[in-house]
Amino acid sequence: MSSIASATLLPIDALARLQAATKPEKRLFFGSRDRFHTVLRQQGRHLSDYRGQGFVLGTLLVYLKSRGIDLLESTYDGVANQLSRDRGSTFIILTSEQRSTNLAQLQESGFQLAELEVYYQQFNKDAAPGVGAAMLEGIRFLSGTLAAVTPGSIALLEIG
Repeated sequence: MSSIASATLLPIDALARLQAATKPEKRLFFGSRDRFHTVLRQQGRHLSDYRGQGFVLGTLLVYLKSRGIDLLESTYDGVANQLSRDRGSTFIILTSEQRSTNLAQLQESGFQLAELEVYYQQFNKDAAPGVGAAMLEGIRFLSGTLAAVTPGSIALLEIG
């Protein structure tokens, strides 16, 4: 199944409002009302989309963690897990701490297309010619997203 990823910059204090809107509100008449994306648009600023396959980005995040660039875990994992569970997509929250720790490494041009492709194929046990280019595009997406995060803000990645 195909999925894309999007990144939204949010002030940290908007997370509580976003959490409150994760589940659609049940109404007496006319079904339910889903306010999640409305709150996301009102409180945040869309940064960019990753147009590759979501599972490629997922594999890339695991690869980066194996290289010491951990974007999968943050102080807001509880919020990310709730959003993932309630919305049925994968959510990852990137923080200013992750920016200061990982951005320089992520922006280095030392990532090799062939190495990324071999990692993807071994990790997924799937021959996927050309996937290295999609992973390099994912590195650019993550780098640009992380660069936008400032103290007092987070970047919300939604994959799915």
